[in-house]
Amino acid sequence: MVEYYKKLCTTCSLMKPATDNFEKDLAGTAKVLRIDFLSMVGHSTIRQYEAKIISTNLVLDPYRGVVFHQTGTFDSDFIKSKVIGLQNPEPQPMNYL
Repeated sequence: MVEYYKKLCTTCSLMKPATDNFEKDLAGTAKVLRIDFLSMVGHSTIRQYEAKIISTNLVLDPYRGVVFHQTGTFDSDFIKSKVIGLQNPEPQPMNYL
């Protein structure tokens, strides 16, 4: 998961405990990468991932790219379900044509 934040953002500070708990709950399963909007990495990637406001959270799959994009309040349970879904994907129907 990628979290875009800003150091002096009140909302980001309020959501940090939830993000920290998310990271602990999924230790060994998923990693959390925190990127400051004002950093060089933040500036170079916000357009690529369409991170328009603080806070933006993304779930990335190494093969499919962004599979979930959320702005605003951090919904830990919903994001966890997206991460767990990457580990146990729903079977896709076969196309025989």
